[in-house]
Amino acid sequence: MLGMLQLLLAAKLGGDMGEYVTKAHEASTRLLSLLNDILDFSRIEAGAVSLEQRPFPLAGLLRSVSQVFELDCKERGISYTLEIDPGAPACLLGDEARIRQILFNLVGNAVKFTRQGGVSLSVWTNSLGPPSDKVWLYVSVSDTGIGIPEDKLGQIFERFSQVEQTYTRQYEGAGLGLTIIKRIVGMMHGALAVESEVGRGTSMHLALPLRLPDNPAGELPEEVCPSGPGEDRPAERAQLRPLRILLAEDELIGQLALKVMLTNAGHSVLTVPDGGKAVEAAIGEDFDCLLMDIQMPRMNGLEATRLIREDAQRRGRPRVPIIALTAYAMAGDRERFLAAGMDDHVSKPVQHEELAAALARALAPAS
Repeated sequence: MLGMLQLLLAAKLGGDMGEYVTKAHEASTRLLSLLNDILDFSRIEAGAVSLEQRPFPLAGLLRSVSQVFELDCKERGISYTLEIDPGAPACLLGDEARIRQILFNLVGNAVKFTRQGGVSLSVWTNSLGPPSDKVWLYVSVSDTGIGIPEDKLGQIFERFSQVEQTYTRQYEGAGLGLTIIKRIVGMMHGALAVESEVGRGTSMHLALPLRLPDNPAGELPEEVCPSGPGEDRPAERAQLRPLRILLAEDELIGQLALKVMLTNAGHSVLTVPDGGKAVEAAIGEDFDCLLMDIQMPRMNGLEATRLIREDAQRRGRPRVPIIALTAYAMAGDRERFLAAGMDDHVSKPVQHEELAAALARALAPAS
């Protein structure tokens, strides 16, 4: 549904029809967010969530979060500021995706409940003490929004709980976000505190113990601490040349949406419905890139990728980038995809910008 709505948005319909499509896309996005929250909370409750320990660029992570909300704040007529302690390490070890999730929730709430004034995100670090390879990451998100009554402060981290409990609610949400964030912070052995005053605003304070990479003070190579999504990478800015792409996707509506999206971007696309057909096409024809769904009938994307890589090695053919298309969002899946021979992955429902960035990364010349 989101894929088809993206195509309608790209058609730039005017008048009432354009407004209807925009509203439908917004409603669908909110529904997806709610479903993701429910699934995430269920996995946490079942103990099925594990945390990664991977290097990530601190400034890149913070900029990527800020870029999302700066435009929203500008449209609302409120200010947004990001302050990073110059002494903070360039790179840290931890679960970047989960830390991003925490920041998105805290900053998103601050923006949502602020109508005048502004929102600020401040970040600094302090040594955790012996051993010397650990630091406390401190994050403070402050706003000049509606504030929280003192008698409600203890309830905001409870599931399905919101400060606004009337039938004339002004703010959307299911009341799961802070509950999930509190659980994740606990899994990281961190702490989350709140202070607020009605009519004056709220400040959320986060502290996370994180490890440093082996040479935190030096220049870290790209493979040790890769650029985050917020980094301005030339490969992702460049306009892609027209590509010949093999798309393996069994769900017909999703297949159509992706094919039209790619065709509108100037690429030629061959579609196949399963991994077996993908192997046949990849062996028999030349492609610039393969987009491979993970879950498919008869042969899944991981097995298809393995066979394609083995055939290319056996015949001495050049390595063609393979990008996974997946609804998975669990820790460890990225490693499984890379171990199977894939080069990158894009989450479903696929967003045009994310797909374009993944294609640019996959086709970028090796340095």
